[in-house]
Amino acid sequence: MFKDNNDKHNNSKENKTTATNRERSLNENQIYLFQLFLILLKINSFTFGGGYTIVPVISDEFVLKRKLITAEEMTEIVALAQSAPGPMVVNASLLTGYRIKGVLGALVSLLASVLPCLVLISILYYIYDAVSANLWVKSAFSVMGGVISGVLIVTTFSMARLALKSHPIFGSVLMIMSFVASFFFSINTGIIILVCGLIGLVVFSLFKESSVR
Repeated sequence: MFKDNNDKHNNSKENKTTATNRERSLNENQIYLFQLFLILLKINSFTFGGGYTIVPVISDEFVLKRKLITAEEMTEIVALAQSAPGPMVVNASLLTGYRIKGVLGALVSLLASVLPCLVLISILYYIYDAVSANLWVKSAFSVMGGVISGVLIVTTFSMARLALKSHPIFGSVLMIMSFVASFFFSINTGIIILVCGLIGLVVFSLFKESSVR
């Protein structure tokens, strides 16, 4: 009897310790709205090449460095950002902000992702003719094209490895089907995502997740 009481007391103590450690970890990883705004403003100002090039930058900052979101959550954010209408860069920033700081975080992140575009387009409106014919600018964009391609390959590989961790066979089949549909039949990406989502919904509704390979 005394042993049972001691076990209960020890378990209660361990649970309290675990909860305290979790709270301490969350407090250490807290971020203010202004910090979130500055980080995403910097990322959106200096990341070129479209939506997928921003994914590893956001992941490095919020998953690896600050540990505010998990790698799995980052994958879900990318999937939602690509599926939703609008630029993927804006969608990814907005969803990241929402995951970290809720509605206010989403609004702040939206402003941080749109502001650099508005400023840059406003400046280019006045200097485009002079800049577009400049040899140095053309050379810089040519080099950036190769770098962006490399970043996209690394990002795709990292996301694929993470996505195939839970259901490698099922995920591989969907991946191959999506590639064939896009590359050989030029089917719209939105349609491919929708069909894959419906397939996943049907499969996981009919079978237990643990039974799907």
